[in-house]
Amino acid sequence: MIWAVLPLKDFMNAKQRLSGVLAPHERRGLFQCMVEDVLEALSQCAMIERVLIVSDDPAAEMLAVRYKAITLAEDENSGLNAAVSQAANYVMAKGGDTMLVIHGDLPLANSAELTVLCEQHQGPGISIAPDTKNEGSNVMLCSPPDVIDFHYGVGSCQLHSQAAKQRPCLPRHPACMADRKPP
Repeated sequence: MIWAVLPLKDFMNAKQRLSGVLAPHERRGLFQCMVEDVLEALSQCAMIERVLIVSDDPAAEMLAVRYKAITLAEDENSGLNAAVSQAANYVMAKGGDTMLVIHGDLPLANSAELTVLCEQHQGPGISIAPDTKNEGSNVMLCSPPDVIDFHYGVGSCQLHSQAAKQRPCLPRHPACMADRKPP
């Protein structure tokens, strides 16, 4: 069973890098539109059985209702890595054996590419769809959900790949799908 996990920060604090050109309400609106695009892609992907949104923002709860997702309140000020670990524990407690972590600001995410990623994923282990620089982890599948410690931030693709390679029980196949076009 594949659970999609969508960790979302406070919508008012999203897209801070655009603060020089967009007002706070404009950044919030942009982020919400991007999140809705990702939720739409997830809802159309037949391989995804459940969607879990990890956030404390009331807007995330309203979107969860609209897209039939589950919400999990993020531990206060825990950060992205802790939020994804929290989600992994939740998914496993609910019987999920694979977790797809996707971020809310992926403008080109679509259900067809998500389906391909899910079909190509081999567990146990991880599969990563990196950013265009092969540095960040835009989408990551984990089987089981807690197969590695999470290392989101600068260089996360390499850090996640190294974490998988250090697990002796995992097969030695490429963890980073660098030849794939990122969603």
